[in-house]
Amino acid sequence: VIGTEISDTATRFKDTVQLDFHELPEQWISKADFVYSNALDHAYDPKLAVSQWMRSLHQDGVLMVEHCSQMTDFGLRGSGGPESDVFGASFADYLSLIMSIESGAQIVEVLHAPKAHWYQFGCRIIVAMHRASGMQMSIAPWDRSQGPRLQRVVS
Repeated sequence: VIGTEISDTATRFKDTVQLDFHELPEQWISKADFVYSNALDHAYDPKLAVSQWMRSLHQDGVLMVEHCSQMTDFGLRGSGGPESDVFGASFADYLSLIMSIESGAQIVEVLHAPKAHWYQFGCRIIVAMHRASGMQMSIAPWDRSQGPRLQRVVS
């Protein structure tokens, strides 16, 4: 697992690369098992950022994007919220953005973030994959106690 950080402080952290997440090194295309971000609200071009993250995933890779309602739905958008929040999108905006990616992203799950992130900040994690992966969420009818699972769809 490696992280990216745009600031020159990136070199101070283990397994962190200084990189603008709008850019994708050629050697990262189709290589990642997963991409997680809680920083889409810092993107100057959110659609480009999500497109690049999807390009970095291999066919069965998973994109996880965290959205916290406290930053938008609860009144901070457009009302003097953090200056670093240049996107200011609602949860519905995030869903629409991810589904609009030309490379074929599909949302397979929306999870509540763990504990305080959900209860205090309304954070959710949108889980998306390539449509071409053939994976979809399903609940085995014989064991609903296990919750949803990603399964490959066989035609």
